[in-house]
Amino acid sequence: RQSRGNQFAFNFGHGCFQRNLQGNPYVPSQFTKIIYTPRSRKFPCLRGNEQSITSPSHLFLAKGDSKSHLTISLTTKEKRTRKKQHATKKRNKTKATKLESIAKTSTKKTKRKSTSKDHSRRTKKKQTSARDETLQQNISTIKKRSMQTKEQQIDYSSNVFIQFSRVFQRHVVYRCQESPDEKENMTVVQSFQFLDDSMKKFPNACILAPKDLPFPPPTCSLNVPDNSVDKKNVEDELCEYTVAGMGLWSLCDVEYKTSNESRRRDFDESYAALRTLLQLVSPPTGSSLSFNIPRHFFRLEPHRFALRGHTPESITTNYHKIVNLLSCGRIGNAIDVGEKHQVGLAMDQSDVSFVMSNFPQLCLYDWHEVETLIRFLVSPVPDSLSLAEVDWAKMLSQGYGAGLTIRQATQTLRMMPEFMALYHEDSRKPSIVYLYNQMQTPMLSKLCDEVNLQLNEYLEGTDPSDAYAFAFLHSIGISWDQIRILVSALPLWITNNLEPGWDLLQRGPVRTMLKRPSLDYLRQRLQVGPSQIYHLLKTHTRLSGYDSCSKIRPVLDALQSRLELSCVELRKIILRMPSLLGMKESSFEARIDFFQREAGMSVLNIKKSVLKQPSLLQYSVDSSLRPKLQFFVDELKIPPEFVGKIIVSAPALMGLSLSKNLRPKAKSIIMMCSMTSREVGSIVATSPQVFLLSQKNIESTLEFISSELALTYSRELGEMLLSAPRILLQSLDSSLSMKINRLRYLFESKKIANEVFKANPRLLVLTKKVLEDRIQRCIEANRDLEEYFMPSEKGRKKLVRLPTTSDIENTVFISTDVDFNSISGIFPDHRSAARHLGISEREILDACKEKISIQGSYVCALGESRTPIKRQALLPARQVARMRNITFSIFVSGCVYPRDNFDSAR
Repeated sequence: RQSRGNQFAFNFGHGCFQRNLQGNPYVPSQFTKIIYTPRSRKFPCLRGNEQSITSPSHLFLAKGDSKSHLTISLTTKEKRTRKKQHATKKRNKTKATKLESIAKTSTKKTKRKSTSKDHSRRTKKKQTSARDETLQQNISTIKKRSMQTKEQQIDYSSNVFIQFSRVFQRHVVYRCQESPDEKENMTVVQSFQFLDDSMKKFPNACILAPKDLPFPPPTCSLNVPDNSVDKKNVEDELCEYTVAGMGLWSLCDVEYKTSNESRRRDFDESYAALRTLLQLVSPPTGSSLSFNIPRHFFRLEPHRFALRGHTPESITTNYHKIVNLLSCGRIGNAIDVGEKHQVGLAMDQSDVSFVMSNFPQLCLYDWHEVETLIRFLVSPVPDSLSLAEVDWAKMLSQGYGAGLTIRQATQTLRMMPEFMALYHEDSRKPSIVYLYNQMQTPMLSKLCDEVNLQLNEYLEGTDPSDAYAFAFLHSIGISWDQIRILVSALPLWITNNLEPGWDLLQRGPVRTMLKRPSLDYLRQRLQVGPSQIYHLLKTHTRLSGYDSCSKIRPVLDALQSRLELSCVELRKIILRMPSLLGMKESSFEARIDFFQREAGMSVLNIKKSVLKQPSLLQYSVDSSLRPKLQFFVDELKIPPEFVGKIIVSAPALMGLSLSKNLRPKAKSIIMMCSMTSREVGSIVATSPQVFLLSQKNIESTLEFISSELALTYSRELGEMLLSAPRILLQSLDSSLSMKINRLRYLFESKKIANEVFKANPRLLVLTKKVLEDRIQRCIEANRDLEEYFMPSEKGRKKLVRLPTTSDIENTVFISTDVDFNSISGIFPDHRSAARHLGISEREILDACKEKISIQGSYVCALGESRTPIKRQALLPARQVARMRNITFSIFVSGCVYPRDNFDSAR
């Protein structure tokens, strides 16, 4: 850098310069020079690439090269300052000449005095030292940020992997220092309900299969047989090997550890593994437990052993690991939960034998998952938390859990071994009679009532045995807050109620016994609880008979893949419209093809529309969707390219009745505003939400505006509506009335305020804050109010102007009833209506004049485009005949007067 007065010249030599204004700049080792420039300087040596520097300090990184080049990316803030500098360049020229003359005279004076020279030298040294310090600080901050970016690239690329936790039923993101096989080197970063959410945040992470699955996974060869018996087995296997929250991912797409060897599914070996398990978990002969029938032996099949790749050796090894976890807590009085290898329960030999004989599935689980569950139970509770936002997998890695004592955890799992279940089919608890006899807790019925009172939000739609189990937990000293933590953190602790109650039976056809695999599959696929499943069944009772393998899974896969939905979006759609599960794949394809080909919508726009209105996928194409599309294009003259935008903005329009809703609304606007159907189409294209309003609301708003602003002709109301269609969306009391009264008070004249609103109806669309800000700016600038509120050309035009025709349109309505409560057709003129009915134009004119029926239909024409407003003409003729003699009573009290005058009341 060479300094000469206020001018800076940068000798780049040869170099390639890069600059990063917003992110953390990364300094590679091959860069050789660091050049610093202060605020608001330019590069005179760059040919055609001059850029002003607006930040206080920027660093440019130079790399040796034979050519000079500068790559600069300006932010929006810098572009604004750059424009301001360019605008004030001419003003500064005159100031620069004065400053130069002053500088020359000052330099002459300083030469005469030596003391002033010494003083100037000192100030220059201070300035240079200060600049050097800022330069060093910027270099140090860049080095620190570069190290942080390097660490982030290392942490979130190769050393991060995602694995499903069966305890929490979530996808946990781990960061390891060396190898994922060594558990001591892993730290939990975050956990997610759905796999696609974790992949979105950590795109470079490796996805590992669950710990207890062999390679190849069972679902890769899962086919649906024709036999009903084998089909039921396949359905159970699908539910068992479905990983919660995986969405469209399958177990064939994830990676497996090298230790998981590919085993051949030998049924002879699986029978041997089953015999080994029976020998290990059978109680000793002569004990009191030898006469009890185990609860879950009917679920243990050789096919299940073969699918998981179990052998007698793996069963024996896992059995001893589980027994050690259940009994190692008896060795010492106090157990250090922080030590990962010393956590365990304090069961004696008889308790262990009872648990293993009644719940032998423990020998099929990975013992690391059981250890994680026990560690969570006995870890202390955090000081302050909100159950809705807690990531319990991460909290456990930090040493927090449910806060149970070793004794409480031992009693809980000894009484209810199903709390250690890692699969939905294993989590079902015994009957209430069995629990009542085993618990032997006094006042159990009162405790169950208190459970339903305390845990009502969690127990809706759950099995009745869950309430008895939580009553036992509270009886041994576990608080309600701890039980809420257990229920919110461990989804498998509550199960679906398979017996439909009267509430479900009264709503529609329901099975006498709900299908457990279907409900469990929905819980895993959508990551919902029994309460949401219960509401799905209440909304769509036929869901109780759907098969998870042949019905539910294909529909969910087709819906998610065709619309490119995330798992969260799929859950949102199904919870709002569970009847979608009963549709066929061909029905989805027909509706999506309609929106793509005829409405011209992309997959992204269809997705947005379905998220707003899931029932779009259930409307009939021939009787509902296509007629409404033709109504927008043929009758309202909206171009086809705008129809897709209307559906995206207001998809609920496609569910409204055409003859009893959409056409009567269009008729009301046309008749009250003296507008053509094409102009109504421009209003709908600009603001489709107008047609979502009720016809009564539209008419009352138009009546209010015409009476308050004292409009003479109905066409004036139409012109206002064309300028600001969103007037109809405003509330009468809280928006329109307030704005009108505010400007009347400001102008101190009702007439002037009305003229301002007529000239600039967009004022009625402004929010209260924007209107007050404009009034304040006008008062501060001391400008004329009437001129200030006149319309201007500034701002972005938000109106959709449709192409107009030179023909004069006289809109004609066709209805099947004389009162025109339902409209069967809207035509731009008499000729189009005659062509539609197959009669002459003269007959249409006579039918409009005489109000007679033609082919079972009545015809009505708009008439003259500019007519005085006659509100009594809005009523049908029959109602007017009945309402000739009416008595009005007007009461005024407390200086509070009616808003409407006598004519508008009439």
